[in-house]
Amino acid sequence: MGKHTTIKKETTKAATLEVVRQGSYVRTTAIRFAIAREGKVVRRVQGKQFHTMLKSSPLKLNEWASVVFVSPRTLQARIKENRSFDELQSDRMELVMHVMERGEEVFGDRKKFRRWLDAPRPALEDKKPVDMLNDLVGIGEVLAELGRIEHGVF
Repeated sequence: MGKHTTIKKETTKAATLEVVRQGSYVRTTAIRFAIAREGKVVRRVQGKQFHTMLKSSPLKLNEWASVVFVSPRTLQARIKENRSFDELQSDRMELVMHVMERGEEVFGDRKKFRRWLDAPRPALEDKKPVDMLNDLVGIGEVLAELGRIEHGVF
């Protein structure tokens, strides 16, 4: 990866966050998400809400389990009992759903987007985008790549 260069600082009540340029894109996903959350009560995702997310996204249950760091059985139990996820899991679910919505918007078709998620991408160091959704840096890189595709810069 390239040098880190601070482009702009965002100050919030909680902390000062930096937008960092690395390579050919700006990683702002986590920062925008943190700023949007500042001062707000984190909405906990309930089991039935997650079930709706699961049905409307191209990700499978085991992939969601990897994203929120729980077992597929735990996800199934939360759906069945309609129990809530903790704040971090809920935030991660909402962020990944944003990626899913952007992907379907960019590709215009869930099946095309799913094929894109499953194939190694040179711009992502030959990693599969679906495998990069388990941390904020990976999510930011996937969103940046979707933006490049949308604007024809790849």
